[in-house]
Amino acid sequence: MRIHALRPLVVDIAAPQALVFEMASATTGTLPGSPPHSAELLERDGDDLIVRYRTPAFVTELVLVERVRLYPPDRIEYEVLDGPLDHVQEFLFFEAVDPHHTRVRYEGVVGSGRALVGTLIARWIAVPAYDRFMRRQLAALKVAAEARAIRTRRFRRPDAA
Repeated sequence: MRIHALRPLVVDIAAPQALVFEMASATTGTLPGSPPHSAELLERDGDDLIVRYRTPAFVTELVLVERVRLYPPDRIEYEVLDGPLDHVQEFLFFEAVDPHHTRVRYEGVVGSGRALVGTLIARWIAVPAYDRFMRRQLAALKVAAEARAIRTRRFRRPDAA
């Protein structure tokens, strides 16, 4: 199997680590500005979840079933159990830069055991698609978390009015 690294992404968010983690780990709803998708929680055992994700792709719908492991408030791990590629693992890391700023880092790998065609799909279609999706998702998370940090009492920033 040929494994391809997803492009690592980093975004700094002016919001507390716990708030950013809470918003990133939510499996219901979508953030304004995020790519179109839906999530259905199939099973939960503490911080281990099985989630079905649906997102438009080309002229069809891409359906993935993923194991999501939550390690509050530091990281979230995603592993595709059922989907078009044989191997997908993604990671979100949440680093508290200070009490009201969080650095979110995304990385992962994709792979296919299907000789040449699978390798081409993984490298030239899946990697750029994950990159586009996660750039939009992290940008939406940044906007939503910063707005919530200003208006919430639970995670209030010292400079909030």
